[in-house]
Amino acid sequence: MQKKLSIISINYNNKEGLEQTINSVINQSYKDFEYIIIDGNSSDGSKEVLEKYKDNIDFALSEKDTGVYNAMNKGILNSKADYVVFLNSGDTFIDDNSLAFLIENIDSNAEIIYSELNYIFPSGEQKIVSYPGVVDFQYFLSDTIPHPGTLISRKLFLDYGLYDETMRICSDWAFFMKVICKFDIKYKFLRKPIVNYTFDGMSSDPKNRSIILKEKKDYIAAEFSKFTSLINTLDSYEKKITSVNKSKAVKALKKLGFLRYI
Repeated sequence: MQKKLSIISINYNNKEGLEQTINSVINQSYKDFEYIIIDGNSSDGSKEVLEKYKDNIDFALSEKDTGVYNAMNKGILNSKADYVVFLNSGDTFIDDNSLAFLIENIDSNAEIIYSELNYIFPSGEQKIVSYPGVVDFQYFLSDTIPHPGTLISRKLFLDYGLYDETMRICSDWAFFMKVICKFDIKYKFLRKPIVNYTFDGMSSDPKNRSIILKEKKDYIAAEFSKFTSLINTLDSYEKKITSVNKSKAVKALKKLGFLRYI
């Protein structure tokens, strides 16, 4: 019998984070899901973690991949469920009833269901981050909806394509923008945090800001050509951030350990 939900975790050399994520998944009160883990041929003991929890994992694969979205696509292609939820190594569900809450809020009219996130910074500080209930093209120019913990109809990937593996960082943003702004699929926002998100990935590293902006500009130019004039908005945003980063005040605060994320 086909499962309603697949939880997909990807991992590369994050043994401790992987085990935290697995325990968060297997301790959920809702049990009727399949669990898929895609590992990038880790060499830090992650494979031993997969072996340790093999009875709790429906499908595990450890092999070299070409990037994070290649790994995610492998998870999608091996899923047999109606919906997928990504929870990558290091991320955890807020509590043991998170999946039950998601399942209770499945709406036949919504193919994407997203929620608030609890950001956990490297310092240990935590912050609940919320999102708007209505998103449009203008919103996606400068932001996105969360990827961790978001319930996505697997049919969307079959109908509109998998994650673009030529993108290093923004392919989930591009996917959400495409299906919502181009194909007008229905979505739903839950005003409640579902996932503890470790704020230390590629998209959160300020060193990758130029890559992020280039990927976004290239995608908009390719897929939304009639809006290419709005790329100036991204250029303006980039210049403002650069200007702020060059200010003496910001440099001084960074030396003191503040403003680490701009």
